[in-house]
Amino acid sequence: MLEAKVQKGARMPQPKIHSFPAGLKVDSTFDIFKRLPDGNFTRIAAVRGLGEARRRINRLTRVVQGKYLIHSEGVVF
Repeated sequence: MLEAKVQKGARMPQPKIHSFPAGLKVDSTFDIFKRLPDGNFTRIAAVRGLGEARRRINRLTRVVQGKYLIHSEGVVF
């Protein structure tokens, strides 16, 4: 797992939370991608459930700042 030192009292940016479309199964499998400096995305994980995807991104942003994307069967957050 990735590890990084965070200074005490440092403020971390909060990810944007978007609502999900009606009919989307929140227990589906969601892929998580991280945006690379060149603008492309790399897949970093697949998790079960939208809540778990959001929790995973929250943990990731504490370690590696950046833009993350949640994707599930044609739906992108």
